[in-house]
Amino acid sequence: MKLIRPCDEYKDQFLQMVEAFAEEGTTGFWLYYGGEPFSYEKFIDIDGRCAVGGDLPSGKVQATTYWLVDGETLVGHTNIRHELNEALLQKNGNIGYHIAPDQRRKGYGSKILSLALDKCREFGLEKALVTCDEDNVGSAKVIEKNGGVLENTIQIEGDDFRTKRYWITL
Repeated sequence: MKLIRPCDEYKDQFLQMVEAFAEEGTTGFWLYYGGEPFSYEKFIDIDGRCAVGGDLPSGKVQATTYWLVDGETLVGHTNIRHELNEALLQKNGNIGYHIAPDQRRKGYGSKILSLALDKCREFGLEKALVTCDEDNVGSAKVIEKNGGVLENTIQIEGDDFRTKRYWITL
């Protein structure tokens, strides 16, 4: 298992994963990068610029996307924010990750977060903020398994749910 940067080799699998997320109502950073309706080409363009920190929209930070590949199968993706602005400090944190719906409950969540934390170390971070919805028991377990220490649970104005905020020392 390894993290790779987005590439055309896994384009079809990525598009199937994005479609599966849409069918279950899951949203995430790929929509910010790819827009609605989703455009793979726009996703690749914006992701490339965000990875090097160039030409960022106001309020955005340098961020790198990786795909988790097991053998020849794309099973999930993660987005690592190299720094935190005020919005990320409240919600989303340094690391966001999603596992394809048909690949959940197989240990991939723990693995992708572990590998993302390794990338954070490479980027020179000393600690990482990882958040999840209060009712997402599976994600909370993944974060705690990877060393997450709960700082607090907050209600963000406009959200219908509460957010758990965990810090992981690197």
